[in-house]
Formats: sequence, structure tokens, C-alpha cells
Amino acid sequence: MIYATLRYNVLKGVPWTDWPSYTLNKAFAVGSLLAIVAAVIRLARRVNGSATLLVWGGVLALAHSLLTFALLDPIYYARLFHEGKLTAAASASLTLGALLMAVMELGARQAANWSPRLREASLALIAFGTGIHAALPATSTWLDPVAWPGGLPPLTLISFVAGGVSLLVWGLSRRSLQSA
Repeated sequence: MIYATLRYNVLKGVPWTDWPSYTLNKAFAVGSLLAIVAAVIRLARRVNGSATLLVWGGVLALAHSLLTFALLDPIYYARLFHEGKLTAAASASLTLGALLMAVMELGARQAANWSPRLREASLALIAFGTGIHAALPATSTWLDPVAWPGGLPPLTLISFVAGGVSLLVWGLSRRSLQSA
């Protein structure tokens, strides 16, 4: 929340009236992803206690989804629209986000019956997919660090990297299990 507030409201000049919805929406999205990545790391290390992280990850993802639908307008997300319609990248991102939410719901209902390896793999793929969901409409903003407010990287870039880290952790975990 602090990072999003600093980057968007303080440095970029997003009006403070948009803080409760626009800025917190961004914080909810990244917070959800980071909770899932933390759960993947815990599962990869065979440490208990990922359930609370996943509950919070799901709650924040749901809050992000609901706020995004409420804010889905060129006024808030200009780069997602062209001539009043969603761009192809925005459409792909929204579709991927909806699919990821559906898979998270399935996992919340069924994961108790899954092996730890399947839970870890599913979560790593969800985290990576979430990173792609964030990246699809935003990669052009990554290429100009001079334009980043206060030099702070975009949350979409942070999300993509976090998703990649999750995939890397899962891959290394699989490798260590195979060599054991």
C-alpha cells in the first residue's frame, strides 16, 4: 500500500480522491500475488503454514477483480482502450485474469485432495499467469525508466518478476526432488 501510494498519489499525481479505489486496487493486486508467491516458497521448502497466505491471496485477488470491474473505463486505464473498445492485450489480460480467478476458486475447494507437489505446481503456474496478466497491457511502460514516477518501477513489472520468481522456485524445487 505504501509503495502504491507513493508511486501513484505522491509522485505521479493521481488524485487523492482515487486512493480508496484506484491505488488500493493496485496494492490489492500485487499483495495477492506476493501472498501466492510466498505460499509457493513455503511449499517448495516443505514448510507448513501456506493456508493463511492463500486465504489472504484469494481475498485480495477477489477485491482486485471487483474494483477493476468498477474502474474499467478509459478515464482510469487509458492504455487498455482504443477508440472506446478494449485493446487485444487488455482483452487477453482480462480473460486470463478471469481464468486465474476460476482456477483459484477450484483450488480453494479442491486443493485439500491434491498432493503437495500438485498444489505447489498449481500455485506457481497461477502466480506466473498472474504476472503475465499484469504484463500484457503494460510492457510498453517498462521500457522508459526515466518516465517512472520517482524512478519506482511499475507494479506490473514487479508483478511479472514475482510471477517469474514463483516459476523459478517451483522449477528448482522439482529439480531438487528429482535428484534426491
